[in-house]
Amino acid sequence: MRSVRQTCVLREEVARGDLDDAIFAADFGHVIEERAPRVYQDPVLFFRNTHPASELRKIMDAVFTRLSDPGEAGACVRLSTGFGGGKTHALIAMWHLARNIGDPSLGEELVEAGRRPRSVRVAGVDGEKLGYPIARHHTDASPRSLWGELAYQLGGKQLLAVFQQCDDAEASPSADLLRLLFQGDEPVLLLLDELVKYMVKLPERASKNLISFIGLLSAEVARRPRTVLVITDPAAQAAYAEESDELRRELAVAKRLDDELGRRSTDYDPIGRDAARVITRRLFEHIDPAAAEEAAREYSGAYKRIAESRPDVLPKEVTTEEYANRIRECYPFHPRLVMTAQDRLGTLPAFNKSRGTLRLFARVLRQLWEDQVDVPLITAGDVRVEAERIQADLLQRLNRDQFSGAVQADCVRHAQELDAEYGGDYHRRVASALLIESLPMNPNAAMDVRDVTLATVRPSDVGNEPQEALDRLLSVGWYTFPADTGNRYQFRVEPNVNKRIEEVADTIPLADARQEALTYVQSHYGGGIFKLHVFPSSPRKVPDTADLKLVLCDSLPLAREVCEYLDDSDPNLPEKRPFRNAIVALAPGGNSLSEAVQQYRRLKAAKTIQDEARRSNPPDKLTDDQISKLLPSLQKQARLRVLRSFHRVVLQGRDPLPLEEGSLVSEDGALSEANGQRNLLRFLEEKGLIFRVGEKVDVDLLCELLKGATPSVDHEGAYTAKSLHERALSSPRLRLMRRPDPVRDAVLEAVREGRLVVRLPNGDCYDKDGRITGPAESRRRDAEALRSLDLTDQVLIAPVNAPCVAEWLAAVEHVSEDQERGPRGSDVAVIAEDWDTAIEYAETRPLKQLRLMAKSPSGARKLIELAQPFSAQSITMNVQVRGDLKDGGTAYFAVDGAKPTSAARHMDTAGALHRAMQVEGASYEAEVALEFGEQGADQAETRLREAQEKAGGEIAVEAEFGPEANA
Repeated sequence: MRSVRQTCVLREEVARGDLDDAIFAADFGHVIEERAPRVYQDPVLFFRNTHPASELRKIMDAVFTRLSDPGEAGACVRLSTGFGGGKTHALIAMWHLARNIGDPSLGEELVEAGRRPRSVRVAGVDGEKLGYPIARHHTDASPRSLWGELAYQLGGKQLLAVFQQCDDAEASPSADLLRLLFQGDEPVLLLLDELVKYMVKLPERASKNLISFIGLLSAEVARRPRTVLVITDPAAQAAYAEESDELRRELAVAKRLDDELGRRSTDYDPIGRDAARVITRRLFEHIDPAAAEEAAREYSGAYKRIAESRPDVLPKEVTTEEYANRIRECYPFHPRLVMTAQDRLGTLPAFNKSRGTLRLFARVLRQLWEDQVDVPLITAGDVRVEAERIQADLLQRLNRDQFSGAVQADCVRHAQELDAEYGGDYHRRVASALLIESLPMNPNAAMDVRDVTLATVRPSDVGNEPQEALDRLLSVGWYTFPADTGNRYQFRVEPNVNKRIEEVADTIPLADARQEALTYVQSHYGGGIFKLHVFPSSPRKVPDTADLKLVLCDSLPLAREVCEYLDDSDPNLPEKRPFRNAIVALAPGGNSLSEAVQQYRRLKAAKTIQDEARRSNPPDKLTDDQISKLLPSLQKQARLRVLRSFHRVVLQGRDPLPLEEGSLVSEDGALSEANGQRNLLRFLEEKGLIFRVGEKVDVDLLCELLKGATPSVDHEGAYTAKSLHERALSSPRLRLMRRPDPVRDAVLEAVREGRLVVRLPNGDCYDKDGRITGPAESRRRDAEALRSLDLTDQVLIAPVNAPCVAEWLAAVEHVSEDQERGPRGSDVAVIAEDWDTAIEYAETRPLKQLRLMAKSPSGARKLIELAQPFSAQSITMNVQVRGDLKDGGTAYFAVDGAKPTSAARHMDTAGALHRAMQVEGASYEAEVALEFGEQGADQAETRLREAQEKAGGEIAVEAEFGPEANA
């Protein structure tokens, strides 16, 4: 989309920055006295800057057609709106048109020349400028009353002399005398502005006289053709009640005036719904209509897109064609900003609705042009509340200097810090919109998520950014508050509990916050994909094994050392880590961990303050409630920040890689079940840094690696399968390996291709033609292919031309095809992942390994009981529990490979911790692993059935079975 600066041309005075208040403060009295600014005093310039709003045209037409038609009786017109509703502008328009009635080119957009009188006598009075006991001073006369001033303007000193006897605010002219104001047949227009401001200056008797005079005057006007009386009043604006006693008295007087006028007058709102067009006409020399159409189309389309996926974040009406029309009408301002200025800020007497909006928008435009900011539509989020000229208009002028702390702390500091962290300018936009809406300082001066989204979102946004930015601002801002009712939010002038949190956070020991942060990282990266090693102090703390290891390091340099070296205690002769393809490390980048620890200090500070509030006598419920509302967000942000701080992936011999956005924890993931290992695995797979399931080592490379493996002592030219696997783990030409499968599958393929021969511990040997089996004295060949093998020291691998191969493949007899073993597949190992499948396999296959798993302490208590009848060769136990403690803090406990009979009673410890945790978000995993040796356990069907019955649905199972017994 094109920007506003590309499609709109500012008027010269706005572009120059000539923004004196006088330009925006239309003053009818100054126009009468011919000392108003040129934009109001010069009729030509005035009408050029005046938008022909439909209500203004209606008023002007009603007044001037009545003045031109002898058959029409006189009329009283009351311009009845609140401050800044366009009354003064309408009066000035009537004044200029009446005084220049002979120029048909003036005001032709408001009243056609043919509907005007040829001449008109006009008198205009600004009640705010009248005094007591002298109403006004002229060069040749000084009327002492309103009626005296009217007489002077309509008939000069001669007519004023006729009123001399009653020219006193405490006197009353008769009806006969009043008719002399209208002598002759010429049309007469009377314009009376701000009478209530005159009335409050008068003594009680004079005030009553004025009320009586208005009644008498309106009656005479109604009887005389081609006569119109126009009076303005504040329409009982509630804003008066919030001001001084004088204005409250004014309000009371205005009510009396309303009673008198209501019987004889017609009400008009000079601007109506055309406020936006009035403002844009005044501020812009030119606006590209195609740009308004483009903005309406793009924003309406974006609102519909957002509403389809997130119907709760936008008001329903914004997807309608009617709202698209409002965007066209208000362009380049967003309708929500116009509404905020008119209906929210417009309630403040110091703002003055239309002229206040005009003044504010002029400064907003000047700031955007000066800063060269490009926006497609000007929203509340685009108001640069930190700029001096904007603050002067929003804070100083409106007597809202108390918000300066909120501007500096939240709109500037906190919003900028959050924008720097998360990218974009969403937080600044949300803070600006929220501040403007909050200025009336009442419970209704608040926004819900829909309001905030509408006031800030752009078509290029996804749609959820404002809500996320609002959540973050609430978690760190000092002056942002939930409103008293509903899910709404506002700025207030007093600091919230966040400021107290910042103060207490400085007293929280860094070591405590750091430990809690790292404990959560450890819990998030728990799992069975990688063998986890957490925060070692040196490379020596991480053993070099074939298991795929994930090492969490608290610094990037240490992560590099752990991956590169097995022992670096001697810096001159560091010992290189052999198994480079079995280790990956995660480390924080830059200052991200330190910043995350600060967030944990804030979280711990909040819990400390809440504890103090609850222990105080009496309990501090207000603070407790504030903290309770903040804690979920604080916890989310702390966890999110510390998890995202570990965003450097370290491998041996490579520069650290950034963990990309899609592999980092999501906003919602910070509070959900740990998935760090899965995300890391996905990242490594996408980057081609680890063998995927089904991938294998290139056979040519495998044969090269074999030459450097450990040779067999007893079989010349053969190498151990284990050493081949270790060579693969050490090769810089290969990738990370989660399992031995890439090597194993490559060996199987090399055997099928006739390049390698394999000898198993039982003496069976395999080549491309099948198997050589049987005792030495009766070796025989069959067609059985090698389908699997363990990469151990007992398994030997040799090139086909190795000296030992001839002896391996020597056979006494051959087995025909019809003597080969049973059905295909019966001779391979299988895995069952449920009870029924395991029981079915146990009928014909030996059980080699059994894993029993529970997700709760109650289920864990059954594990040992279920395992005992199986008489396994070895039993080991794993248990892991993590979550938030009920009395504050986060706990993570894990034990891997322990003996069930350990005196440490790990299961009991895990159960006690789980009971101390909050139910929501806590997780528990326990496992017992049973090994049955190379031969496995036969006839395990009955024991598995009994175990399934006792498990009662609480225990999951995974079992590995060998080939069928008769295969």
